[in-house]
Amino acid sequence: MAQTGRTVTGRVTGTNGEGLAGVTVVVKGTTQGTGTDTNGNFSLAVPSDNTVLVISSIGFVKQEVVVGSRTSLDVKLATETTALNEVQVVGYGVQKKSQVTGAISSVTEEQLRDVPVANVGQALQGRAAGVTISNSSTTPGQSPVIRIRGNRSISGSNDPLLVVDGVPFDGSLNDLNPDDITSLEVLKDASSTAIYGARGANGVILITTRRGKSGAPRATYSGYYGTKKAYGLYDLQNGQEYYNYRLEAYRAQNANYDPNTATTFLTNDERANYAAGRTTDYQKLLFQKGHIQNHVVGVSGGTDQTQYSTSLGYYDETGITPVQRYQRYSLRGTLDQQIGKRVKVGVNTLNTFNVSDDPNVGILNQILTTSPLASTTDANGNLVLYPNGDTAGSNPLTLYADNAHKDQSRRIRTFNSLYGQVNILKGLDYRLNLGLDVRSENNGTFYASYTPQNGGGQSTASRSSNLAFNLLTENILTYNRSFGKHDVNFTGLYSWQGYRFDNSSVGARNLLANYQLYNNLGAGTPSSASSSQQRWDIISYMGRANYAFDNRYSATLTVRVDGSSRLAPGNKYKAFPSAAVAWNIANESFLQDQAWLSNLKFRASLGRVGSTAVNPYQTLGALGSGIGNGYYNYGATGAVGVVPNSIPNGNLGWEYTTTTNFGLDFGFLQNRITGSVEVYQQRTSDLLLPDALPTASGYSSYVRNVGQTQNRGIEVSLSTVNVRTGSGFEWSTDWNFTVNREKVLDLGLNDASGSKLSDIGNQRFIGQPLYVFYDYKKLGIWQTSEADEAKKYNSKPGQIKVADVDNNGVINSNDRVIVGSRQPKFEAGLTNRFKYKGFDLTLVALTRVGATVVDPTLFGPNYFTTNTGRRNQVNLNYWTATNPSNEYPQPDQSSRATEWPTYGQTLAYRNGTFIKVRSIDLGYALPTAWAKRAFMSNARVYVQVQNPLLWAKDPFFKANKAIDPDALSYSTRLDASQPGGIAFTGGNPNNTSGGTSGGNGVNYPFTRSFIVGLNLGF
Repeated sequence: MAQTGRTVTGRVTGTNGEGLAGVTVVVKGTTQGTGTDTNGNFSLAVPSDNTVLVISSIGFVKQEVVVGSRTSLDVKLATETTALNEVQVVGYGVQKKSQVTGAISSVTEEQLRDVPVANVGQALQGRAAGVTISNSSTTPGQSPVIRIRGNRSISGSNDPLLVVDGVPFDGSLNDLNPDDITSLEVLKDASSTAIYGARGANGVILITTRRGKSGAPRATYSGYYGTKKAYGLYDLQNGQEYYNYRLEAYRAQNANYDPNTATTFLTNDERANYAAGRTTDYQKLLFQKGHIQNHVVGVSGGTDQTQYSTSLGYYDETGITPVQRYQRYSLRGTLDQQIGKRVKVGVNTLNTFNVSDDPNVGILNQILTTSPLASTTDANGNLVLYPNGDTAGSNPLTLYADNAHKDQSRRIRTFNSLYGQVNILKGLDYRLNLGLDVRSENNGTFYASYTPQNGGGQSTASRSSNLAFNLLTENILTYNRSFGKHDVNFTGLYSWQGYRFDNSSVGARNLLANYQLYNNLGAGTPSSASSSQQRWDIISYMGRANYAFDNRYSATLTVRVDGSSRLAPGNKYKAFPSAAVAWNIANESFLQDQAWLSNLKFRASLGRVGSTAVNPYQTLGALGSGIGNGYYNYGATGAVGVVPNSIPNGNLGWEYTTTTNFGLDFGFLQNRITGSVEVYQQRTSDLLLPDALPTASGYSSYVRNVGQTQNRGIEVSLSTVNVRTGSGFEWSTDWNFTVNREKVLDLGLNDASGSKLSDIGNQRFIGQPLYVFYDYKKLGIWQTSEADEAKKYNSKPGQIKVADVDNNGVINSNDRVIVGSRQPKFEAGLTNRFKYKGFDLTLVALTRVGATVVDPTLFGPNYFTTNTGRRNQVNLNYWTATNPSNEYPQPDQSSRATEWPTYGQTLAYRNGTFIKVRSIDLGYALPTAWAKRAFMSNARVYVQVQNPLLWAKDPFFKANKAIDPDALSYSTRLDASQPGGIAFTGGNPNNTSGGTSGGNGVNYPFTRSFIVGLNLGF
């Protein structure tokens, strides 16, 4: 008679005899199961001798074991000798990895957990070849800049398309909780992105979120808490250094200048503080420690018919200045239900509520430039707005007085996807996807009169709100069958997507009471009001055919047709085709006996994709109104009129990118060494470029499709298991390397002979990268021995010396040259993992080499380094008669048109090379037996330091450790109307309103965090 209700113990090992941790052991046909501990041991109650245990783990062949009369089991799992039978997430489905023909980089859940981050973009940094992630700001809640294989468009967006669980995702990455994500796939070539047609040119990131699995209900908790502080401070002048600099500036004008008798040199308050040796250090007064914490609880489980999961999360991060804070509350739920044998339905809902405090407040100009010798308060202890009476240096402390300001953004979002799938015939399925994405955002700002923003004038306040509604329907038909050695797959799609965005804002000044902040705008004087609405629709048809023979030869053909309301009638529909092939060389008979070879696959693809660079209504032209552009008065009667401000162009279309890609995937020594090499070329044509028009026409430019750019590059990804011992020690490494070369090929400008011309006025140059810095070349500082030569150029010793490129004895615009490019020579990322029994150690690092960045603290027109001594600034090795420096010019109070030195912007072009260790993480997983005593299935505790090391090659960044060169990579845009052709974007390269005055572009100090975390399973 069979025994019942007994407990079976066992050990699961790999082919090398080592115990395997985390292996799932389930009683077949039930949800009853357990997992192995770090040594591979398990214990499980079984109902009878006839019980069958299903034992499985990723990377190993699943086994089913009959218990019989045994009380102890030893199970050896065979390793999947190749990854070719695993599936790869692709657009609108999955494919066997062995049959994938496109260039796709994957980031696993383990890699995503290596570095606790606020958003998924930060998790990608340094983890995938060909993907550049730049943390553009240290302000909590800011999204990074993401580029896949460089920049293609000059005036359009270069941001990739994000797709979450099959639904295009628009908006902030902060609306996604990284803990809800299980994998990322980055689609890089036309074979993989053509399926997204007009939105695939900049690459596609597929985001897969967590869903329920069959098995007993499982509860989890993951959380961490840590503190953060400035990695370093700006090397700011103290009182004595400010005094010396200011004195040198006056003596450059008058060598006999006496600061003791000159009444304008310092105020009486500054003199008293100088005599007493007192210095006001605004960095120490305002920079503080912040905190970072994250907590997520989840429950999941299910049966063979029903799977569910749900989670609740809270993320909280404060900045290193008062008030700055970002909070996110998230709620997620999924349900998958099998109905009979042919029907399956499911729903996934992601909901977030975000609150950002002080997301737009910039106070660094005041922190770094206000006189350190002036007192912050008067004799009565009241804050002084202008400590030394100069309106150029306001007191940043006034911003943090009671009810002095409030800047807050609140956003709520619900992102939902529903599906229904029917199996029509064997291998033939129909699926309906519905996506509903709604987000609402409310913003408010208030600044009292006595703040740097209003300088003692009237108080100001504003409120704005917007609502975005995105609806998607997709009808997908798939056919997937195998006939002997032949595998056939077809995917057909018809989809419609509609988008609507409404926005309104109002502003007021001279508010009745500060404590009301922006909550009673009617009590003030109205100053502005605006509203807008934007709508677009897109209809798509797509077909993709995959064929594979004998797991050796594969081919993929894809065609997508998109019809968009953004384009003019008769020009709305465009097709995007691609073709790709792959050859699994390792599966050929002549390599079957090569034990050292696990995988070798060659891939090639060619295709065309598009970029939705045409804005809604852009083909129709536009009317506008504004001061001097539509406001009129007829005596005492005012009237508002409209005037044309852009010319219609019904021929405007997408920007097209044609990509050729060759790839080689490899695996050696039972996949202890795996990786891939990609070589590609992308050519983007029909660029949206403006042709300048005479302003007398009433227009400044006319936008048309013209021009071409190119990207060529190589990407290398390598994963190795460096050491694996019988004692349980393992050391593995993931490494990626990227070289990308951008080039402008054509701008639609030709000379009389037909040769292509550069557009110098807009800093676009044939044969050069898309974003170059075109300015005078700084040679150094004029020295005393060069006084006569300097005089020829209307300069003098101590001032900036630039190259006379054409050697005509005059410095003018013809002497400008390309002084650098934001394009790096190469980028690389490295992840090292060490494991020993229950311990694990992970190190993540990245580097970017050879790019030129523009530092805003040295960019003269930005009013951080002006060299008149009027303002405080960072310490510089400046020229004096006794210190003949060749780095920075002599301070100079001489009369001139600007506060910054002539050619002062040339000081800001810096070497952007850096090496950054993003995180070091040390963890320990408790033995399963210990965890079970505490009623848990698993437990892991870890400590981590984020940004423990940042090395910069440029001496200025070495001295000013507050600056992260990475954050400057996309901090500027080209603007011919600005000095040096540069405008600062505030970390958003799509921002077209950033300028150079008033302290734009400077970031709060780079931060380092110390974190303690805990992962629990029940």
